[in-house]
Amino acid sequence: MFLNRALNKLKRYRRIVAAIVAGTLIGLLMPDNSPISVSRRSHLLPPNLDDTYVRESDEGFILDNNDTDARNCSPQQHIMFLKTHKCASSSVQNLFLRYGIKHNLSFALPGKGTYFGHPEPFSASWVEDNLFPASGIADIFAVHSRLNGPENKKVVAPDASFITVVRDPPQLFESLYNYFHLDEFFGATLDEYLKFPSDIQLSLPRLNKRFGPNMMLFDMGVDIRANTTAVEIRRAIDEADKLFDIVMISERIDESLILLKELLCWDYSDVVFFTKNARRDDMKPHMSEAATEKLRELNSGDVLLYDHFLSKHERIVNKYGIAKMANEISLLNGARQKMFDDCGVRVVNKSEAAGTLFKEYSDQVNGYAVDTNASPNCLLLSLPELAVLTRLKADAAKLLGKDKDKKPKK
Repeated sequence: MFLNRALNKLKRYRRIVAAIVAGTLIGLLMPDNSPISVSRRSHLLPPNLDDTYVRESDEGFILDNNDTDARNCSPQQHIMFLKTHKCASSSVQNLFLRYGIKHNLSFALPGKGTYFGHPEPFSASWVEDNLFPASGIADIFAVHSRLNGPENKKVVAPDASFITVVRDPPQLFESLYNYFHLDEFFGATLDEYLKFPSDIQLSLPRLNKRFGPNMMLFDMGVDIRANTTAVEIRRAIDEADKLFDIVMISERIDESLILLKELLCWDYSDVVFFTKNARRDDMKPHMSEAATEKLRELNSGDVLLYDHFLSKHERIVNKYGIAKMANEISLLNGARQKMFDDCGVRVVNKSEAAGTLFKEYSDQVNGYAVDTNASPNCLLLSLPELAVLTRLKADAAKLLGKDKDKKPKK
């Protein structure tokens, strides 16, 4: 009897969290007293039904040509996404949030802002009760946090897929330096900063105790100091390799999306995104070869990390099949273009997006906008992270709070 009551209570809370989407989609752009109408688009393209598929192995995935039922799999709906800084992670995050809303899944959401604790390593105790399912388990974790594997695992399902994305370190650091105005923090342009001795560079404080060299390793919970050895870094990389089911590569993002689609048993439309939070071309300075090499030296830990996962990615793609990958990317591009056209998406700059939910956090990036009567999927594809998370948190607190009020008093 007790077990049945507990199960029924759990199901009720799951339904409540799922109900969040009712107020999330069209309501994102309409006042609270506007009528809400939710419609769903069917998949734009059929699933891949050829006779090959990717399965996990000691290399992450291998091509298996002997399977006769390539899509004999169930979509993975349990995701732990480590959102790394300046690695196209906002774009990848968007597809996870969109998928979760579409399928009525629950999310792990921070009480304030878009970060879970960072720069402190994640702790499950930070998840607020009024934003979390009664089960204590979320279907999707896809916000900024600093990796703490054992603690991250406490708030997602045991079978959750661990996913992250990495980027070429010199490009990442240049983007980080300019995007977060580290020139003002250090009192030096990037060229001037690169002339500092390496031990000084690594001993300087991080902006907000967060932003600085070897950013990817830092996001993965690893502190790099002047006396950190390559052996210690490689040990940390090996641990990351064991934890993550897939490490996407920003410079090879379309290939990574296809591998993600295969890993999760999703469709093309599920892994489409419009690039988020990327600087406009006019905001990207040219870097000399000398500056690039200095950035590699400064971020030598991240270079080891990136090279490891890039090599692994290339091995996986080769086993997947170069021709097959090219065909898959062509289909993905077709799905992306169709969504862009169907949604009537337009690129908007700072002044055009001012005063709307389409305005991005930084003035250095363009955003996307659609008409207010666009489909929920089009809205979610176009909105920046903050707009989506703010509404999700507001609805989660409101709906879960109401349900808790109905619980019988002991």
